[in-house]
Amino acid sequence: LLLGKRQTQAIVQYAVLAISAVPVLTMLGYLFGIHTLPLIGAYKPAAIHTTVGFLLLSAGILATTAETGVFARWRYKLPNIAFGLAFVLLFLSVTASILNSRRAAESSNRHIKLYEVLWRLEKVAAEAEQSIAANRGFVITGHETFITSLEHSRIRLHGNLAEIRNLTTDPEQLKQLSVLESLIAVRNRIGDDIIRLRQEKGLREAADLLGQGEGERINRQIRTKMDAIILAEKNSLAQLENQARTDENHALIALSFTLLTGLCLIGFGLVSLKMQIRQHKLTEAERNRLIAILESTTDFVSTADLQANITYINRAGRAMLALGDRPVSELAIADLHPAWACLLYTSR
Repeated sequence: LLLGKRQTQAIVQYAVLAISAVPVLTMLGYLFGIHTLPLIGAYKPAAIHTTVGFLLLSAGILATTAETGVFARWRYKLPNIAFGLAFVLLFLSVTASILNSRRAAESSNRHIKLYEVLWRLEKVAAEAEQSIAANRGFVITGHETFITSLEHSRIRLHGNLAEIRNLTTDPEQLKQLSVLESLIAVRNRIGDDIIRLRQEKGLREAADLLGQGEGERINRQIRTKMDAIILAEKNSLAQLENQARTDENHALIALSFTLLTGLCLIGFGLVSLKMQIRQHKLTEAERNRLIAILESTTDFVSTADLQANITYINRAGRAMLALGDRPVSELAIADLHPAWACLLYTSR
């Protein structure tokens, strides 16, 4: 109803411009992966197809009323304005594509690090069990090969722990890792005591110390702590995978929007060029019509610039002056009028 009345179309245009700010902000949020606003905080964005639909609806309403309302005075410049807006949107979408690509690369690097951390945690768990088996094997058999195996297992275990510490940036995980290292140190000390008893006093004394259960209690704590660290890393990996999928979606939206904006930029450029050609043709036709009127009159008609140089003389004037094909650019007012007339002209 409001669009049907010319008096209220300006109100509709202002309302559409204000309302279209919402889908524009939503689209920018999709492009840059931002879902929080100052003073508002996190918000649930509208679906991408709903956002695009509102943008197209707003653009359609403004396009149908471009000849009236607030756009009436700019109707010949609207293609140029639209071209400029499309260029700004293209710049924003390209920037968003670059940022999303960088975020995707960073997510990929974190993804690789988390997988390596999980792999090394599994190796730490295996080496811990290997150390327990080697310790018990030496107590039972007394073979020195178990001590060699135990030493190699401890070297590999501490090497993996050092790599995990280098790869981990989460303060809470680093804290848990320190607790795990302390438990492993206690377990190693108990194992060394059992080995020393086995070497110095024999199987019975070592078996008695082993049977006290202190080492097994520490082993259970190590397994529990290992399970907790692995679970936390798997949760972090799941969150990172979700974030990576979101970043991929944002990158796809940004690339699609870049393509669409580029096509719109080309379209607006062609429309603007077509309108300029049309305006030039209209101006040229008006000029030719005016010249035809001047050429058809029997009166002397001429024009001159501010420097008193003749710029045009109609057919009747050229016949009166017998100029023939002589160019009028070679003539001045002083060549066609007496001195007193020129003096009168310059004094005015």
